[in-house]
Amino acid sequence: MATADEPEVALEGLERRLSSRVDPETERAREEEAIPAAAIAAAGGIWVPWPLKAMIPMYIYPTYLGSFWNVIEANPSNVEYVIANVQTGPGTSANSDYTTHIDNCRAVGIKVLGYVDTNYAGIAQSTVEAEMATWNGLYAVDGFFFDRVPNVIGSEAYYTALCAYAKSLHPGFITVNNFGTTFAASYMPTAGIHVITENTEANLLANVPSLVGYEFVFSYAPSRFAQVIYDATAGNLHADMAAVAKRHSAYVFVTPDGAYGTQPPYWTEEQTWLGGFGASEDSPVLPGIPQGVERASGNERRSARSAARRWTARGKR
Repeated sequence: MATADEPEVALEGLERRLSSRVDPETERAREEEAIPAAAIAAAGGIWVPWPLKAMIPMYIYPTYLGSFWNVIEANPSNVEYVIANVQTGPGTSANSDYTTHIDNCRAVGIKVLGYVDTNYAGIAQSTVEAEMATWNGLYAVDGFFFDRVPNVIGSEAYYTALCAYAKSLHPGFITVNNFGTTFAASYMPTAGIHVITENTEANLLANVPSLVGYEFVFSYAPSRFAQVIYDATAGNLHADMAAVAKRHSAYVFVTPDGAYGTQPPYWTEEQTWLGGFGASEDSPVLPGIPQGVERASGNERRSARSAARRWTARGKR
């Protein structure tokens, strides 16, 4: 992806960054208490116990074809995160187009994560940390998206160290591990959010990868998990999002484009379903996945039950 050269390196990342941050878990708890009634009604009155939010791999140059960046900046509803990727990372100098659009996103409440490749822990920790420091110096990001994370036991210390380094740059930084599949439970403490599925629509609806044997995910809040679904069709969008919700994830992006280089043609519909998603009767039944409310703590269970009492009285429309 081409990057425009800039005459100076922007060193004001920390100064531009908002000084006050809301802890992501606190923010999600508030959202889970306030699912809009209109969204529930639009979904047919069928209640799912947490809102979905978008986590978008924004691998699109900010000025390309009017750009998906402009679309979400104009309407940030239900978009929680975008992942910025200047040059398979931050590049070596600030790009004013990215600076502008990253700042625009943050101004409307969208958190921006810098893309960092780890090549399955094959890149030296010091090299990865240097790239994180570059992101932090050039752009006002909110954390990091670690790509190509191994899902088998053995690299936990590597990712724990990267998470600790992120917090040393700013204690509010968010870290995301992209496994793209099921992973060993021992990785849970190594990042705030884990991408548990990056796969095709066909595999999602066939429950691939299966969560059988990985039921530990139901012991954590859905806000700890994300899914990215590609080769997806407009006709199956509703079923896709229902399947994501049933797989205990709070963040999702559904697109036909496996390179994440274009705006989904059904983005308006996708965005509408986010934020208070209701699964219809014909949403997929996924084997081995609990259909009830599973929460990370007693407080969360009480919160979910309270919300359920508010919404189950609505019934189907």
